[in-house]
Amino acid sequence: MMATGPPIERNDSSKAIAERMRLTRIAYGRTQGRARAISQKVFCDLVDLSQQLWNNVERGSARLGLNSAIKIASGSGSPSIGYISVAETGCQQN
Repeated sequence: MMATGPPIERNDSSKAIAERMRLTRIAYGRTQGRARAISQKVFCDLVDLSQQLWNNVERGSARLGLNSAIKIASGSGSPSIGYISVAETGCQQN
């Protein structure tokens, strides 16, 4: 019998995407020279998204559409839309 560990989190799971979006917001604030993370409201104003949508995305209860992902990538300096949706890192998933 094989030993089993905790399930491996997929890059495209709602939980993984939610965490990347939270980190994107925090990192954007830091690149702007802020000592603390910027609020969801400030971030949403900067990237022209609804705060309600963003809150749901950060909680993992909603997914971003393509247009929203493009707004975030272009407005926040995120590496790519692939990072936002599936954490493209150049590494192949099995």
